[in-house]
Amino acid sequence: MRRGSALTKYEYDTLGRVDEERRYSGKEVHEYVATKYTYDLLDRIAEECEVDANGTIYTKKKTTYDENNNITETKTWNHSGTAVAKNTYDPRGNLSSSTDPLGNTTHYNTRYDFFLDGLNLPCLEITDPTGVKTISVSDHQGSIISVQIYSPVGTLLSDTEMFYDIRGNIVRKEQYLP
Repeated sequence: MRRGSALTKYEYDTLGRVDEERRYSGKEVHEYVATKYTYDLLDRIAEECEVDANGTIYTKKKTTYDENNNITETKTWNHSGTAVAKNTYDPRGNLSSSTDPLGNTTHYNTRYDFFLDGLNLPCLEITDPTGVKTISVSDHQGSIISVQIYSPVGTLLSDTEMFYDIRGNIVRKEQYLP
């Protein structure tokens, strides 16, 4: 390898999926950390394991899915212990809550009651563990056209509008600070 460069190599299983990703940190063939992937019967990543050339395991992550292929739980093991993150979904398959390993929960509420120019547009409300609420409205193509951020007591902190051309490329963003 040249000085100042980084090398990553990939290996594939017989089904053409990435089986191993090696990130080299030096000039020697044994100076790498690899991420090894295991897949379930539905071709989803079920396990990721980070190991070095000697076989020392640094982290291991197991992912659990529901019947709709949504990630419901991620368990990560490393030298400091086990960390579990959990997600829940509404009947439409939209993320409704996400709990991090420390128990902090972010709530998501996807609404379909926002109207603009006679069109019913999806609206996503995200409330983080501190109570800050972010409201995003998307157009009929899925591009975010408006984002408002509110403090835990309901004070508007930021109001942003995005404008797109007919191809869906963003052409202008306007941010209003109260």
